[in-house]
Amino acid sequence: MAGNAYTFDFGAGRSPVCTIKVTVQSDQWDRLFAGVRKFAGLNDFDVRVTRLKPELDIVYIDVWKPDMAIAGENVFKPSDFALSLYIDPTKGATRDAALSAANRLRDELMEIPGASVELESPTD
Repeated sequence: MAGNAYTFDFGAGRSPVCTIKVTVQSDQWDRLFAGVRKFAGLNDFDVRVTRLKPELDIVYIDVWKPDMAIAGENVFKPSDFALSLYIDPTKGATRDAALSAANRLRDELMEIPGASVELESPTD
């Protein structure tokens, strides 16, 4: 997707459609970030990976387009990432589209050797 402007509007009180839980050791982080970037490129998302606090191994992952976003981090434990998917229905996104995207991302991340990847039950 062209540009780097963050275009997704989270809005007040918007809840995630679902969350992908990824457990991966720090020596596989490059594979995790490459998998996220590959998914983003294939699905017309922008992506940003930020090491917020390198001394604490805290990383934020943002993947977005105008109607859908994935926000993730590992703030509680360096090996545990939670990637939550959000939609903006006012821009045409649907729950089904988000679940489809979540399954594609999950499948991509399952290629990481030694990683545990789970799609958490969607919220209602």
